[in-house]
Amino acid sequence: MGILQKFFKKEKKHIPQPYTFYPDQKIQYVTEFKNGFAPAIIGTFNSFGSLHSVVVSIVDSSYNITTQTQYTCVSRLSNGYMKAFNTITQKKVFLDKELKEVPGKSFSSIASVHENYFIVGILDENNDISVWHGKQKYGILDSNLEEVLPVEYDDICPISPTRFYCCSSIRDSLPFVFDAVTRQKFELKGVYHLCEELENGYCKFQAKSETQLFGYFNHDFKVVVEPKYATLGDFNKEGFAPFARDNVIGVVDMNGKEFIR
Repeated sequence: MGILQKFFKKEKKHIPQPYTFYPDQKIQYVTEFKNGFAPAIIGTFNSFGSLHSVVVSIVDSSYNITTQTQYTCVSRLSNGYMKAFNTITQKKVFLDKELKEVPGKSFSSIASVHENYFIVGILDENNDISVWHGKQKYGILDSNLEEVLPVEYDDICPISPTRFYCCSSIRDSLPFVFDAVTRQKFELKGVYHLCEELENGYCKFQAKSETQLFGYFNHDFKVVVEPKYATLGDFNKEGFAPFARDNVIGVVDMNGKEFIR
């Protein structure tokens, strides 16, 4: 083949396989064709080659776009579903592999957590103040989109791959840690803030007081290091955490015993 023939050789058209993702292609995903048409995820790129938007459209058998659906901002999830924004309902939704919306699973917010869980939120649309300020109630879904914690909490924060710090504004309601595997709730009295749970099973917390000092819980959320430290570091491999309090510095072990420097 001559040089000119190679130069003008028509580029081979990308033919996507059904239910396969191609994130660098215009047609990023397509379902099976029925009656000559199929839903597909279409990516558009800007002049710099960066992905600009991702929408669900209907393509014909020649992969020409015939119409665009109401689903945009599509992103792939690890559990086989897709997350999208429904421009008609103005809600975030889940799409199945056929690019159909999963019924009863529309929310104001959807956040993927450690690939196995989703923190979902719903605005209180009957409360004008809540809607104006973006106030939401939160809950947790598992990877199968089954509810493991109802959408009724003011704040949910992951502190490990399977545990979540939860709090509610309901009177006399205590914050608690929820274990999504065992479904246990560990009530936390007087706790202001939890830091991310460590690999060794210990969790640093900040006491709800004027001084807001730090301490440690163990895996069962029993206090093993009292909250009396202005600064408290992570435990090292030897089981010691550096601290500072009352002009004193040192280390504390996993049983709360101090070693002053």
